[in-house]
Amino acid sequence: MKEALEGFAAGILTESGNEEAIEQVKEAVALMEIAVEKKDHKLFVESNNRFHKAILDGASNSKLGYFYNLLLNQIPYNGYVYLSIDVPNRLGESLKEHQLILEAILSGDREAAEKTMRMHVKKSAMGLKKGIAKKLYQDNTN
Repeated sequence: MKEALEGFAAGILTESGNEEAIEQVKEAVALMEIAVEKKDHKLFVESNNRFHKAILDGASNSKLGYFYNLLLNQIPYNGYVYLSIDVPNRLGESLKEHQLILEAILSGDREAAEKTMRMHVKKSAMGLKKGIAKKLYQDNTN
């Protein structure tokens, strides 16, 4: 569900060309780059939140925002992001995915923006599964 909602939001933002929201997306990616360079997971998670919020807000679709918030309020989202980026190489991969989403938005190609966002959410979910497995393994060996 998150994949569909966020993909749709990225497509809408791209088509609308909302400059203020796109500027916020750029700023979030710049902060993510600093976070990866410094290996600062807290800054990365905060920047990730800013990135996704800017896209959702920039889509200016109240129904989309409602369903997205309804979904996120049911899960410990930040905890999931931390687990995902703790997987080896996932922090850098996640940054690259966010950069590709930004590039697609800037290109004005709605389909590419939606597709790259959906791919990112899917890869994040796979990272989360690995992160959960890693944590369970660590907990069971201690």
